[in-house]
Amino acid sequence: MKIAQLAVVFPSRRVTNEEVLDEIRALSKQFVGNLEPVLRRLRIGLARSGIQTRRWCAPDETSLALTLRACRKALAGLSVGEKPDLVICASVYPELIEPSTANLLAHELALDDVECFDLKEACDGWMKAMKVAQALIETGTYKCIMVVNPEFSMTAGFAIYPNLYDLRFPEQLEYRFPAFTIGEAAAVTIVVPDETSPWKFTNVTRNDLYDLCTVTPSWYGAHPVPSSRVAKDGAGGFTSYGADLYKHGFPLSLETFRRSGIKVDEVDAFFTHSSSKKDWTEVAQTLGLTGVFHDVYGEYGNVVSAAVPTAMALAL
Repeated sequence: MKIAQLAVVFPSRRVTNEEVLDEIRALSKQFVGNLEPVLRRLRIGLARSGIQTRRWCAPDETSLALTLRACRKALAGLSVGEKPDLVICASVYPELIEPSTANLLAHELALDDVECFDLKEACDGWMKAMKVAQALIETGTYKCIMVVNPEFSMTAGFAIYPNLYDLRFPEQLEYRFPAFTIGEAAAVTIVVPDETSPWKFTNVTRNDLYDLCTVTPSWYGAHPVPSSRVAKDGAGGFTSYGADLYKHGFPLSLETFRRSGIKVDEVDAFFTHSSSKKDWTEVAQTLGLTGVFHDVYGEYGNVVSAAVPTAMALAL
């Protein structure tokens, strides 16, 4: 399997850390106590993580239009007569829950005879979609698979904005901080068969840590899961314990790389999730990969499942 095309499209609105703080200040009318010390802590935390800006949709932009633009950009690079026979949408943010966002995208792209499905695995959506694509291509089931990662979590009324920007207590920063690092993007990866380009996946899984980063459905509460960490801000909200994610994620990242058997001197490019420039720079330094590390977090923030294809597209 090889990557035939990569594309990424960003919204036009560029948002700085200070603008994020201004949004929180404007929305946190019911904060108990003095909000300014909390905002100073947040300012320091954002700066230390390495983020300076992120992109959000402007009032005249829609997530669907931007995603279709990224798809068309990728499709334009294919050979004449070549088109996807499967579309996989791997995203935290859905345009549709039923039947799937992939169906909607395919129809708008005039791919009405193409099979489609959505795949969800939080920020790991792209990697899981590529793993599925590899298996389907190797079995000959499909010949051209388009993986779409549209991430627009700042859409009003979704899991973050405006609810999580309305702070009530200082303690909420513990499980809200990652929400203030989110950026938006739509990335597209098209893969085709190639026997000379084998792919290898190495995974270390910790399902006991599922509750460190969650989004619940709007009806959550009727049958809550057995964890007090979930839905700290109510049904439908994004809850993420950034410090604990780093505590467990840092050693697991090193372990995963070492299990892979990849030799450091053979690595030409190192692409990671865009959760923190500081944390991933530390991983790169520990592994000896600083010189080939491609960061997108500093300029574009955490673009969730679109992180790796975004970094690859920008590197190209």
